[in-house]
Amino acid sequence: MLPARDPSEWQENEGDLDRWLAGLGQGAERKLCWAGAVVPLLIPVWVWGGHVLAPAGDMAPAAWPYVAMLPFALVIAAGNLVASHRKWTFWGALVSYLAIDLLAMRAGAAIDVGADRQAMVFALLALVPLTHWRGMPAGDRMRLQLFVLLVPFATGLAGGWPGFAPCTYLLWALPAGLAGLCASAIIGKAENAERQAVRWLSGKNDRWRTFMRHAKSGIAILDGDGRITEFNASFARLIQRENEDLRGCPIDEFVPDFSKLMLRELMAAGIPITLPVHVSGPEGLSIDLEVSGHSFMWLGQRRFFAHFRDITASRETERSLRTQERIFAAIMADAPDSVVLVDPFDLRFVEFNDRACADLGYTRAEFGAMSIFDILEDPNPEIAQEINVSLKATRQTKFEDRYRHKDGHRIDVYVSLRRVNIDERAFVLGFWSDISAEKAMRRELAEREQYQRTLIDNFPFIVWMKDREGRYLTANSSFLVKRHFSEFGQFVGKTDFELFPEDASSYVDEDKAVMERGTARFKEEQVLHDGSLLWLETYLAPVVMNGETLGTIGFARDITEKVEKDKQVRELSLAVEQSSNGIVIIDMKGGVEYANPAFLAPCGLTLEEARGRHVRDLRGNRTSDEELAQMAATLAAGEPCQLITDYVDATGRLATDHVRATPIRSPDGQILRCLGVHEDITEARAAEARLRAREREFRTLVENSPDLILRFDSRHDLRFVSPAISFMLGHDPETMIGKPLDESMLFDRDAFEEKLGQVFRGEGDLNMIARFRHSYDQTVHAEVHFAPEYDDDRQEVVTVLAIVHDVTDRVARDENIRRLAFTDLLTDLPNRAKFNTVLGAKLAAEARFDLMMVDLDRFKDVNDSLGHSFGDELLRQAAQRITGALGPDDLVARLGGDEFALILPGARAREDCEALAGDLVRRLSEAFHLADREVFVSASIGIVECACKETSPDDLMVQVDAALYDAKRAGRNTFRFHREELTIEARDRLALGMDLHGAQSRGEFRLLLQPKVDLETGRTSGAEALLRWQHPERGAIPPDKFIPLAEETGRIIEIGRWVIEEACRHAVVVNTGRAVPVRIALNLSPRQFVQNDVVATLRDGLRSTGCRGEWIEVEITESLLINDCFAVREALGEIHALGITVAIDDFGTGHAALANLDRLQLDVLKIDRSFVKDVECDDRKRELIRAFVAVARAYDLDVVAEGVEDVIQSQFLRGLGCKSAQGYLFGRPMPITDFRLLLSRQPDDGWPLIDDVQGETPKPDKGRRAAG
Repeated sequence: MLPARDPSEWQENEGDLDRWLAGLGQGAERKLCWAGAVVPLLIPVWVWGGHVLAPAGDMAPAAWPYVAMLPFALVIAAGNLVASHRKWTFWGALVSYLAIDLLAMRAGAAIDVGADRQAMVFALLALVPLTHWRGMPAGDRMRLQLFVLLVPFATGLAGGWPGFAPCTYLLWALPAGLAGLCASAIIGKAENAERQAVRWLSGKNDRWRTFMRHAKSGIAILDGDGRITEFNASFARLIQRENEDLRGCPIDEFVPDFSKLMLRELMAAGIPITLPVHVSGPEGLSIDLEVSGHSFMWLGQRRFFAHFRDITASRETERSLRTQERIFAAIMADAPDSVVLVDPFDLRFVEFNDRACADLGYTRAEFGAMSIFDILEDPNPEIAQEINVSLKATRQTKFEDRYRHKDGHRIDVYVSLRRVNIDERAFVLGFWSDISAEKAMRRELAEREQYQRTLIDNFPFIVWMKDREGRYLTANSSFLVKRHFSEFGQFVGKTDFELFPEDASSYVDEDKAVMERGTARFKEEQVLHDGSLLWLETYLAPVVMNGETLGTIGFARDITEKVEKDKQVRELSLAVEQSSNGIVIIDMKGGVEYANPAFLAPCGLTLEEARGRHVRDLRGNRTSDEELAQMAATLAAGEPCQLITDYVDATGRLATDHVRATPIRSPDGQILRCLGVHEDITEARAAEARLRAREREFRTLVENSPDLILRFDSRHDLRFVSPAISFMLGHDPETMIGKPLDESMLFDRDAFEEKLGQVFRGEGDLNMIARFRHSYDQTVHAEVHFAPEYDDDRQEVVTVLAIVHDVTDRVARDENIRRLAFTDLLTDLPNRAKFNTVLGAKLAAEARFDLMMVDLDRFKDVNDSLGHSFGDELLRQAAQRITGALGPDDLVARLGGDEFALILPGARAREDCEALAGDLVRRLSEAFHLADREVFVSASIGIVECACKETSPDDLMVQVDAALYDAKRAGRNTFRFHREELTIEARDRLALGMDLHGAQSRGEFRLLLQPKVDLETGRTSGAEALLRWQHPERGAIPPDKFIPLAEETGRIIEIGRWVIEEACRHAVVVNTGRAVPVRIALNLSPRQFVQNDVVATLRDGLRSTGCRGEWIEVEITESLLINDCFAVREALGEIHALGITVAIDDFGTGHAALANLDRLQLDVLKIDRSFVKDVECDDRKRELIRAFVAVARAYDLDVVAEGVEDVIQSQFLRGLGCKSAQGYLFGRPMPITDFRLLLSRQPDDGWPLIDDVQGETPKPDKGRRAAG
């Protein structure tokens, strides 16, 4: 397909042009060239066919003439092919074809082919010059065709061609000649189109060269083999090859990360890319570059456009910022001493570490609401003086003091205070204990943060940064001003849904799109800000480090002024074009250079027709020469002038113009041309017509105004009502004239009348917010502006104009903002702020009420395994269930996370509270349907009956938290009332948690082994590793007390790592030298799967101890099987790959689905001890165990029964099909030395079977009994 004839259209069809040129330059030329070579080879066949098909009587065909013509045809074909390939000139081709013609005539005569066959040969040769269509102009080619035809004809007439027949020759050669000439003409048109395309591409190439030369970034064009075809100086400078010619060099020679294979994959994909690369120069200097680009087609070949940008500095800055952030977090989290930041104005704690809370026994929430006076033993004003000294002094202020613990006992501390400046504001930094190193570190961090803050605050535009979850990390001061924040703490760490709920969805979608695409997004958009429409130029880009997308960074600047200026220019141009007045620009001789349509319309001319003509010939043909001369002199003097002129327009109508002419000067003051404004005042001369037009304009303005306009007389009756009242208030304006506004239309009638009276009394313009009543009984909020209208002498107000502007939407928006301040956005329940307000009011009123705290059990497991979206939906459904169980006067609020607080007013009986709590437990234990999943959680509830007048809100929250913990300790899915001893237990639990923090480092943990026995052989087949804590003061602490505490505090990860390594070490000791391995089983916490790479921990334990995987067995709980989590399935598969067996512990006590047993790679099923207890007398338990064994067989799992304590139980279990068991009957948990002694004394064939001793208890030797 040929491109468009007009080159201006090639810009839109550039791809078609490239493909056409490629085909025209390669495919077509190649085909015609080979055609010119093949056609002569067909000549002998054609001639021979003519003889064969000749009618009887013609000469008989002989073989040798045609065989003799074949070499002759080969000579013609070879000559033509060489001529076409070498693009010979016209004279070269002419000589070639002259030789071929002479050889053809001589050969034809020699072999006696006949005149008709020879004529046919030359007719075919006349078509052969078409193969030169790319090598010579069309005219030369057509002359060459005529020469090939005429030379044999002239030679035959002159007698140089034996057997020449003129009529036969013309009969054959003339049609072929005409066909060749027509083909040459057609190809000539194609050549013209090609030359136009080449000229267009040449211009485009010049623009491309200019862009390459001035581009500041590195640019390189690569071919399909990764070789450089074009590059600019910036690219050579980036790769440190400034004085080298890089054309033809492979790109991976300079940029190793950008390999040829990668380039081919990118070109095949055909999508834009952006990726970082590393470049090392010849001098050893290394830099980081960002490569972006895309593939494109050029002249039929695929090329790749690569853009290189130096990102070395930004990479270093990002790494430095990350290092500083990690240092600051580590200092605050691991500081050995208490650190606090105090506001010097109200002495409240602004920031503090966990050590400060732990030292004084408060939670972070409680400590954050306290001041220095709350912890002092003797809160006197002297501490304020110390603070002031710290603020004024340049050195530290140090003194001894005593602080009050939450439980009442006193703590001696050594306090150090110092002033710090953060964001140009003074604070007091306080430490107790030795803080010299910490102080220096914090000061350095503060200085770096201030430097970074100062840097971005001086950017002339808005800057912000978010993490992957959409939480704000930082922003500059321009962001605070635009978003009306007073400090960074109001938005740092929060999401768009918390800060800007109305626009949050679009912001989040844009962030996700940018991070998924991996490229920046730039756009201009119009936004509504503070009631005004602004134009913003926004740039949003992903923050990528080491191939990982960390979040997004955004820049925005206000381009309203620029857009408005552009708009003004466009509007001015549009105004000139659409102006009703004729506007013309003329040179100093009166020639027209420009005229708008209003000027040209009466003349009946276009701008092209009017340009260059004298202005008087167009609109002014009745103006006298004297008037024109006087106007020209005035304009030449640089003064504007006016003129009334008459002219006859194109229709023959006599018209009058009011002409205002103004000289147009150059920057140096020289008058270059004149601007004339022609106002047609033909109709405007009639004063009455002008008045009517003015009245119509005023009425149109009032009637089309969106605001309601009212005019009142001195009796407050309406004298004018604009039509806007019909759509604003639903009333007919005609029916309102002569009447006042009554209560049926106005809620605030008295206030409205008062304002109206004030204006009539001469108090000037006034404003008010009024509430009008719509005819549909809807309330309309409006701003009313009262403007007095005076008589001619301005002595008295005769009427008042009221302009009513509808602000209903704005009032509704303000009310919604106030509502959102006290509402939880996720559940639409009251939030913590609203709850604290109501709780404080209840206590202040000394009202009797009950307080409940509801916490969802295992909610974190759902959130971690299924994702936050599922967790959010579960919280919404839970909120609906809780609300459905309450009365209209009860308050339920979401405090955060999975905690809900209920305030139940009135003196309720305890039985009523129990009934309500039981109903809530039942409702929340039912299945939650999340998308296509069915999820189960439960609820624990703490209850406090409040009747004490002296109780504070903090005390109530402590009490209800203690009751809630008591419910969780009771097995969850229940409720508990507060008791005084619970507070004591809570304090004890806090102290235990503090001791647990260093128990491992102090060597207080021990790992004991409890044997597992094969019921068929009596042989010890393995052992379960059980963790024990030997406290130096409290003695042995049971696992059910410290294991839940370790999971709550997160210490379970570190403890679990120690258990894995110790169990592997025990397994090596036990199995060394054994033919039959003994497998050591250890328990894994669900948090080790969610919060830790448990597979890597197991792999490290095996590697560091030399343990084999088949010596280890891991036990998981059913809570991991509640949801079909891909991460858990993947982890269990990797554990299996290590050779470790997997057992499901306490089977039958959770909510696991049997289908998960098939999805997960399990080996062992352990029956919980609750089913084994009393199995000999409980038919139901026996049937359940039999069912468990059947399930295990169906899934090819081994079965182990826990808690076997007597012979009868073991006999029953063996009879039910259970092959292995563990319990006190076979041995209590014991140290590894005792376990090895037990194994060494065990017979090779195991202990005697239970039923082999005829019902008697087996009597192991002393070693076994000691182990038990």
